[in-house]
Amino acid sequence: MKYHGIIFDFNGVLLWDSHLHEQAWVEFSKELRGTAFSEEELMHHMHGKPNKYIFEYLLKRTLDTQERQRLSQLKETRYRALCLQNVDDFQLSPGAFELLTFLMENNIPRTIATFAPKDNLDFYIAHLHLETWFDLKKIVYDDGSFSDKASMYCQAAKNIALSPENCIAIEDSLFGLTAAVRAHVGKVIALGPKKTHPALLSLPGITSAITALEFIKGEDWFDF
Repeated sequence: MKYHGIIFDFNGVLLWDSHLHEQAWVEFSKELRGTAFSEEELMHHMHGKPNKYIFEYLLKRTLDTQERQRLSQLKETRYRALCLQNVDDFQLSPGAFELLTFLMENNIPRTIATFAPKDNLDFYIAHLHLETWFDLKKIVYDDGSFSDKASMYCQAAKNIALSPENCIAIEDSLFGLTAAVRAHVGKVIALGPKKTHPALLSLPGITSAITALEFIKGEDWFDF
C-alpha cells in the first residue's frame, strides 16, 4: 500500500538530540530531587513525554500552570544552550535533507507532530530553517491544548488535509509509536539503533524499523 502524506516526530527523528535532552534532564533531576534520572527512568518517564508529565513525575505532585511554565523554561533554556555548545550534533539527522527535499519536489503533504514547546520550535526554525520544507502553520507542537500525542497526530493529519490512515508516521520513542498507532496512522515506522529493532517490531502496529531517514524509499511508499 502507498500513502499520501507523512508526519514526522521531531526530536530523535529529524534531529538526533536525545542525548542533549537526557543531559539537561539528568542535571535538572539532581537539582529537583537530589538524584539523577536512571537509564530506566529516561526510557519510561522522559523519552516522548511532555514536560508537564516529567516534572510531575520528578516532584511527585501536580503542578499549576505558572510553576510548570517556569520550570519548563529553565530546563529548555539549558537544553538550547547545550545544542549551541554541540554544533556538530545540532543539525538535521542523516538522510533528512534528502528525504525532505524529495517530499517537497514531489508535493507530498508533510508536517511535524512534536511535544516540543513553542520556544524550542522557534529555536529549531531559526537555526535549522524548517520553513524550507514545511508550512510552519501546519506544525503541531505542545501548546498546552493536547491531552496526548495521539490527538496531536490526528490534528497533524488534519492540517495536511488527510486522514491519519493515509499517512506515514516516523517515531523513535515507545510513547510516540504507540500514540501513532492509537491515532490509526496508516503506517508507523520506528527509528532506532539496529539492536532495538526486534523490540520495536514486536510492538502492536509497528511493521517497519529503520536506523536513519536515509532508508526511507519515497518512490516505494508514497502515491504521488
